[in-house]
Amino acid sequence: MPTTNNEPLIPRVLHEIKRTFMGEAHSLWEIKAGLEQAETQETDFFYLLKRHHDYLQESITVLLDNYAEEFDKQWHLSRFLHLLSMHSRAEQETLYRNLSANREKEARLQGIEGRHEHDMAYQLSEELYGLGFEDKWSEEIDGKAIVLAHMVSHHLKEEETQMFPIAERCLEEKELSGLLIEYIHKCEGYLEIEMRPGYRL
Repeated sequence: MPTTNNEPLIPRVLHEIKRTFMGEAHSLWEIKAGLEQAETQETDFFYLLKRHHDYLQESITVLLDNYAEEFDKQWHLSRFLHLLSMHSRAEQETLYRNLSANREKEARLQGIEGRHEHDMAYQLSEELYGLGFEDKWSEEIDGKAIVLAHMVSHHLKEEETQMFPIAERCLEEKELSGLLIEYIHKCEGYLEIEMRPGYRL
């Protein structure tokens, strides 16, 4: 897009530099292959969760970029919602479930808090689908996508800095190994659904 008088040059140049260094986002097929690889290797549960956070951040970066093209935001929002659905549902049915049933109050609160934050993300996702973002782009869609991206980014950081250390302390190693396998299988199942043509939440 050519620079206009209303569009500051420096932010636009910074946008292009950032885009060059970021490279292409991982496709859902690449993420699926990564799940298959994680199952055959000795992958740490929290390492895999953080890697999925990184995949989400790839799209969050674009959704929060004021200088990203509309079609890029549209594509990334679709990718983001499919990936968010896979990750959050699998995480909720493994890590959150076990934290919510833990004997430690601190762990239980983390599980409950995380579940409620996921519910808010699902609600915003439904609203975005209701606005028809796949067929058009508008300021209403852009604003709602930005709110969701900010919310999820904050949620991911809280998980990594607060929830994961608590979970590592409160859950036994054998329990975490079982959760890893269960999380992988659930991700594979949800991703298969998400990759069906025309599927939406």
